Amino acid sequence: MIHTFIDQVLDQAIESANRPGTANDKEHKAFLPALLGEGRTREDLKYDILNITLAGKDTMASFLSSIWYTLSRRPNVVDSIRNEIGVLDGRAPTKGDLAGFRYLHMVLQEVLRLYPPVAVNQRTAEVDAVLPRGGGADGRDPIFVARAHPPERWLEINPSWAFMPFHAGPRCLGPKLHPSLILFYCTVRLVPHRLIQHFPQIEDRNEKPWEERMGLNVTSRHGVQVAFPARGA
Repeated sequence: MIHTFIDQVLDQAIESANRPGTANDKEHKAFLPALLGEGRTREDLKYDILNITLAGKDTMASFLSSIWYTLSRRPNVVDSIRNEIGVLDGRAPTKGDLAGFRYLHMVLQEVLRLYPPVAVNQRTAEVDAVLPRGGGADGRDPIFVARAHPPERWLEINPSWAFMPFHAGPRCLGPKLHPSLILFYCTVRLVPHRLIQHFPQIEDRNEKPWEERMGLNVTSRHGVQVAFPARGA
């Protein structure tokens, strides 16, 4: 089914790229049309598309689980999110609305820091390099990492290269260009927003604390059990 869908996408892209006078269109400067001009085989193109579209699937599931685990234990944070999104008076948010909710964004950043779906970022130095430990005045002391910080902290810090939950660098498309990450960030903002809009509270029903299970992505070893009681229940 997946390969059939990708074949249809490829056929449409090839047909569109072959139309006269479309070489300079903005549409044909997008990712897939650009690949068509690189001389890659159809099989290579199919796996390129798979790599892009499936990259955010498991990470999104892991991240959403961690969001609900955290919010079920921080009702004060849920109340702050509810107050922020209350300006919409229950209507569904637009993409612009989601981008404007700063507190919700800070909460997601903090959850992402505490429970990163991609917990191991491997780097190999191409030349001899010295990496300080990072703590203390001279950068040689151990550095303490707290388990949790108030989400508001993200108003004052800009960690840049110290915080790379989905990699970074010249060969990384990043959340502004990678299609799966664009979908990822839109979804993880929209889902908490809508559920908090419609349910009065989030109940923590976890019998065990969050414990990481390392795999291709990091997930909760015991799963995440939360409940959303209906109003008046």
